[in-house]
Amino acid sequence: MGKGLSGPFLYVFGQHKLPGAATSDLTNSVWTVPVYGNDSGEPGYDKGSAFADRSLTQAWRWNLDYVVDVHDNAMTYWYTPETNYYAKNGASTATAKYVRGGYLTEIRYGQNKDTLSPTTHTPTRSSN
Repeated sequence: MGKGLSGPFLYVFGQHKLPGAATSDLTNSVWTVPVYGNDSGEPGYDKGSAFADRSLTQAWRWNLDYVVDVHDNAMTYWYTPETNYYAKNGASTATAKYVRGGYLTEIRYGQNKDTLSPTTHTPTRSSN
C-alpha cells in the first residue's frame, strides 16, 4: 500500500505479504470489507447491471508491516484479523465475510531490510 519516511525511519504499511515471503506467510496487515459501487467510475460498478451484483472487497485499514532504520535494521509486525459475516443483499444467511478488526500478534526484531521473509532469516520474536 504505502511507504513513508519519518526522520531516519522508513515505515511500510499495507503490504500484507513481505518482500520475498511465501504466499502463505502473511502479516495480515490489510483488513477488508465488501463495498458497493453505485455510480459509474466507482470500483465494483462494472461488475453487474444490478446494485446487488456490484460489491467488491476493498481495504478499509492498512496496518504497519515493517520499519527500517538508517542502518537497514528492520522489525516486522504480524496481526490476527477478527472476521465476521453479514447477510448480503437481504439474504437469510450471513455469508458475506469481512474483517471487523484485529490485533497485533507478534513483532519480529533483529532483521535486515533485505531479509524480511521468515524463510530467509530467523529473527528474535516478541508475542502477546
